[in-house]
Amino acid sequence: MLEHKQLRRHPAYKKTWDESYANELGRLCQGIGTNPSHPTKKRVDGTDTFKPIRYHDIPLDRRNDITYTRVVCEVRPQKADPNRTRITIGGNRICYPGDTGTKTGSIETVKLLLNSTISTEGVRYATADISNFYLANNKLLYPEYMRINLRDLPDEIIIQYRHRRIYF
Repeated sequence: MLEHKQLRRHPAYKKTWDESYANELGRLCQGIGTNPSHPTKKRVDGTDTFKPIRYHDIPLDRRNDITYTRVVCEVRPQKADPNRTRITIGGNRICYPGDTGTKTGSIETVKLLLNSTISTEGVRYATADISNFYLANNKLLYPEYMRINLRDLPDEIIIQYRHRRIYF
């Protein structure tokens, strides 16, 4: 298994994983690329979860709280886009005063739902995969800041967001 930086350095994988990483950053920011079939639309729509800013835009009292990122790459052949890149941030450096968790259903709720379904004759059950559910609608009341080294960013992100040093 290769790390993200290794994948980008390997000539056979660079283009694939640069595009995958650009897609993820675009999804987290305000979108990325152009859609060939719809020139007014982006290749990937953004969720406004991140906003690229410059270092001097970070308040002085928060500059010691800037956290780091870890980029995780995975091949998932069953997905429409099998090369998935995900970004996690260094949780040990987050100083957020509120709750940073996402609410999920309890195991008891899931068991009640499944037992009710299988014990009722003639009932049908369906589930859905909500794409990017955790990216949208999870706004923090106060901003947190993270840094990504410029050399780790795909050129497409640097060009579109026009920054020499990018913080989120």
